[in-house]
Amino acid sequence: MKDLFVEATEVWQNGTCLDFKEDSAEQGPGFDGIFVTMGPDGGVCNTASPITGRNHTIYLGINCETASGIAHEIGHALGLPHTQIRLDRDDYITINEEIMSKEFDKMMEHEYYDDYTEDDKAELFKLYKLQYKKMNKSEQVNYTVPYDLGSLMQYSYSAVMMPKDTKYNTTMGSQFASFLDKVLVNEHYNCTGKCGTEGQEIKCEYKGFVDPKTCDKCVCPGGYGGKLCNDRPDECGEEIWIRGTETITKSFYISGNNGKYVTCTSWLRISSDFPVSNIAFDINDTTAQLWCSAFAAEETQKDTPPIVNTREDIIGGSASDYLKHFFNFGMKQVAFGGESGLR
Repeated sequence: MKDLFVEATEVWQNGTCLDFKEDSAEQGPGFDGIFVTMGPDGGVCNTASPITGRNHTIYLGINCETASGIAHEIGHALGLPHTQIRLDRDDYITINEEIMSKEFDKMMEHEYYDDYTEDDKAELFKLYKLQYKKMNKSEQVNYTVPYDLGSLMQYSYSAVMMPKDTKYNTTMGSQFASFLDKVLVNEHYNCTGKCGTEGQEIKCEYKGFVDPKTCDKCVCPGGYGGKLCNDRPDECGEEIWIRGTETITKSFYISGNNGKYVTCTSWLRISSDFPVSNIAFDINDTTAQLWCSAFAAEETQKDTPPIVNTREDIIGGSASDYLKHFFNFGMKQVAFGGESGLR
C-alpha cells in the first residue's frame, strides 16, 4: 500500500510545484500535513479534511487499492472537491435525486456491508448524498478553470448522475489526473508565478503552461508533448501520414506495464481533400492479462480548450481485470502547412 501511495503522489508532483516528503511525526497538536492510515474497518477509502488549516487524514482500505483511487483522495487533501458539486455542474451533468435511495440500497447489497447496522447505513446514506450536494458560492473557488468531465475528481456516470451529452459517459470516472486538474492545483498553490522572468522565455503552444519545477519546458494537454507542446508526446504511438483514400494498419505492442495505465498518442496527418472515413484500433496485450479492461479513443478539435474530450470505448474487459490497463489514443485536429492533421 505504501508503494501505491508513493505512486499516487507522483500524479500531483508531475506538472505542479508540489513535493511530498515522508515525515515520521505523529498526528497531533501542531501537525501540519497529510496523515495517512488504514481505515478503521479495513475497507473505507476517504479523506477527512478540515475547512481551514492543512491537517488532513486519508483513510486507505480495500476500496482504494489503486494508485488512481489514492490520488483521488490526495486531491481532496490538496483542496479539490468532487467535480460534480461545482456550481456550474447543471450545465454538464444531470443529478437524479429521486433515485438516490434506491441506488444506495443496491450498493448496500454488497457483502462488504453485511455487518453494517441500520444506524450505520443511515449515516452512510447521509455521506452518500453529500457526494452530490452542490456547493454554494462561498465554498467554491475554481480560478475560472472550466468544468472537466474527465477530471480525476469527477465520479463515473451512473443512474444517479449522467452527462448532458451521453458521448461523455465513459469520459467520466477517469483514472488519472487531467491537464486541468494540474492547472487547478497550480493556481491554488501559487505555482504559476514560480518561474518569474525565466519562464517568460518559454512560449507554450496549445494552452500548455511552463513547468513550475524546471522552468525550462512546458506541461502539455493530452495529445501534445515536446518542450513547447508542439510535438507528439514521447510515448508509444507514431505519426502516420495519409495521402489519399487508403487503409493503413498499425500495431503497437506494449508489454511489461505491471498493471499501470499506458497512454498512446498517434498523430494522423491527412490532406483536407481526403477526410478520414474510418479509424479502427486493435490491441495486443502481451502481459498475463487476457485482455484490456479499458481501451478508448479520444478526439479533440484544434481550438477546443484543453479539457478531456469524449472517450469512446473500443473494447471492454472482465470485472476481475478492471482498472488494470487503460489505453488512450489521443487524436487532435491541427493544421500543418496547408494540410490538416488528426492527432
